[in-house]
Amino acid sequence: MGASPFLSDISAVPLRRRLPSVLVNAAYRALFGASLTAYTPMFRLYRVSALRDCGFQSDGFEASAEIAVLFLRAGRRIVEVPAPLTTRLTGRSKLRSLRELWRHARLVARLMWAL
Repeated sequence: MGASPFLSDISAVPLRRRLPSVLVNAAYRALFGASLTAYTPMFRLYRVSALRDCGFQSDGFEASAEIAVLFLRAGRRIVEVPAPLTTRLTGRSKLRSLRELWRHARLVARLMWAL
């Protein structure tokens, strides 16, 4: 099960924060199909046995996207539930957009190569 902010109203979230996620998720949908709204969800719950069997390699924010693609290729079902995304009240994000976009690009290349 994955928590998708795209199943909720995210209009209050600044465009600079939501646009990279919108674009990355659209790219994954275009390349790997499926009707997932979030290849990069806020959180995901897995069955341990399924996670052990999928053979994912990523260790960053892109791991959720890799696992989603591997699960879909294996015919596993992914259920999404709405999860509200709001503006951050305290602290700073550790996510660095350009670095993460680069990591997603490398992951897409690896996943496409494995077809």
